[in-house]
Amino acid sequence: MKSSLGKTLREIRVGKQVSICSLADQHLSKSQISRFERGESEISCANLINILDKLNANFPEFYNSMSKKPTITAFFEV
Repeated sequence: MKSSLGKTLREIRVGKQVSICSLADQHLSKSQISRFERGESEISCANLINILDKLNANFPEFYNSMSKKPTITAFFEV
């Protein structure tokens, strides 16, 4: 089962119009970040928090983005 952590990170990054290149550093390469976003690999919690800091996002924002799921009632709201 692929993790949704990377997908959530990508949604936040794209929403803030930040490139992967600007997140990469000596601890995490562009390709590692890209693979994480695609669900092909994992990163450490410390690296995730570092990326969130660079995005001016915090863990609660990240977690809340992860837990947003459409409900059936959302399709019937006027």
